[in-house]
This record gives sequence, structure tokens and C-alpha cells, in this order.
Amino acid sequence: MKIKELVEKKIIPEDHWLTKAKTEYENITVIDGIVKWHNGIWHSGTWKDGIWKKGKWINGIWQSGEWQSGEWQSGEWHSGVWQKGIWKDGTWINGTWINGEWKKGTWKFGDWYNGIWHSGTWKDGVWKGGTWHSGIWNGGIWQSGIWHSGVWYSGVWKDGTWINGTWINGTWQSGEWQKGIWKNGTWENGNWINGLWKDGTWVNGTWYSGTWENGTWENGTWKDGTWEKGTRCGGIWHNSLWRGGNWKNDNWKNGLWENGTCKSGYREYTQSKWLFQFNTVELIIRIGCNTKTVDEWDKFFLSF
Repeated sequence: MKIKELVEKKIIPEDHWLTKAKTEYENITVIDGIVKWHNGIWHSGTWKDGIWKKGKWINGIWQSGEWQSGEWQSGEWHSGVWQKGIWKDGTWINGTWINGEWKKGTWKFGDWYNGIWHSGTWKDGVWKGGTWHSGIWNGGIWQSGIWHSGVWYSGVWKDGTWINGTWINGTWQSGEWQKGIWKNGTWENGNWINGLWKDGTWVNGTWYSGTWENGTWENGTWKDGTWEKGTRCGGIWHNSLWRGGNWKNDNWKNGLWENGTCKSGYREYTQSKWLFQFNTVELIIRIGCNTKTVDEWDKFFLSF
């Protein structure tokens, strides 16, 4: 049934919100006051409640209701439930996104459960799952999902997989970082596979490879990579290149030390010029950083 027919049959009054919209090829039913849009093209107007089953939305204001399927081209979404469909552009102010495909636009607040995000700006809200391909993240909570690329400015990352991108600031609680640039913020726990760390605070976790330029390391396990400068307070260092910084308390397993200050902890000399064998028995010598400087111990072992 069309809007004109609904008015003629007195199912809706002449001044109903549907009659104020500009539409084309519409197919609508109204049962017990609930509007159901089955198909057609919505050009402009304000949608206040009801169920959108499918069709094409060109522009307008969505105040409330349930979107089940279809294509959204532009406009403002204020509240309601989005089940699935394609969002091409527009502004999402608040509401619940269950699934679907987001091409571009601005997300201000709400709950995102699943779907594919291609591009756009996320300002606040809760991301609970799905795939992020590119765009700008300005704040909110990321609970789970896959991040492919883009720029993260602030917010809380609880868990998930970061494939690539630039992290400006925020709090990382858990998950896997595969590669990218970390500029600042707090890393609480998780696995760092590779990438460039420029500054910030590392609380705990496992670092597999990459370059550390500056910042504070509180605890965790360092597998491999390059340390330029900064402060290490605790944890286990397995293998890497140390160029400089302040070493406070840590256990050094292996690697190349070029420069820096070691205040406490120990180094295990087990390889290259620090490897000693007495009759096939390997001797591991632990050097306390507070007993001699690293250079003094190096000179001592080179004298053999």
C-alpha cells in the first residue's frame, strides 16, 4: 500500500509523519500503529518509529525504529537498531549496530556489535567485534575485533588483533599487535610482534621484535629487536641490540650492549667472547650490574 492509500483509508491521518516525507515506489503497511516499510525509495523527511524491512534511503533524519536491511546513502541516525545493510555515508549519533557494512561517515556514539568498517571517523562508543579496514578513531572502547589500518588517537583497547596502523595515544589492555607505529600511551599487557615504538609506558607483556625509540618499560619479556633509549625497570631480556638508556632492574640473557647505565640486575654471559668451557662443562657467569661496570667486565673476560 502507498502513503496516499493509507490516508484515503484513514489508516494514518493527513498530517502523519509519513505524509511529510518525499518518497518513491513505496510499499508500506500499518498494523496496530506500527509502520512497516517493505520496499521503495526514501528521498527526505523524518522517520520516527517503525520497521524498515528493505529499500533505499537517500537522505533524511532517522529518529527511532528498527532497520532490518537496505541501503543508506546519507542523513542523520539518532537512535534505534540497525540489523544489517549498507551504510554509504552520513552521521550516526546514537543507537545499536548489529551487523552490516559501513563505507564512510561519522560515528558519534553507540554500540557496534559486528560488521565491516571501511572508512570514516569514530568519535565515541563501544566497538564489540568486527573488522576495521581504515579510518580515524578518536575515542571510546574497543572490546574485540580486527584492526587493519588507520589512525588511533585515544580510547581503550581491551582485546583484539592490530594488523597495521598508527597509534597516537590511549590505553592498550590486551591483544596482539602485529606491526605499525606506536607514538604514545600505556601498554598494559599483550603480544607485540613487530613495529616501531616511539614513546609511552610498557607495563607488562611480551615483545617479540621491533624498534624501541624511547619510553618506560616496567615489566615483561623482551625476545628480540632494537632498543634506542629509555628506562627499563624489570622483566626478562632475551636477545637484542641495546644502544642506550637507563637499566634499573632486569635479567639480561643475551644480546649486544652498546651504551647506557645499568643500576641493578644481572647479565648472563653464555655466548661468543663470554663463553667458557671446562672439559665440556659450560660455565654461566652472572654479572651483577652494581658490582662492576659492563665495560670493566668486558675487559676482564677479553684478558683470557
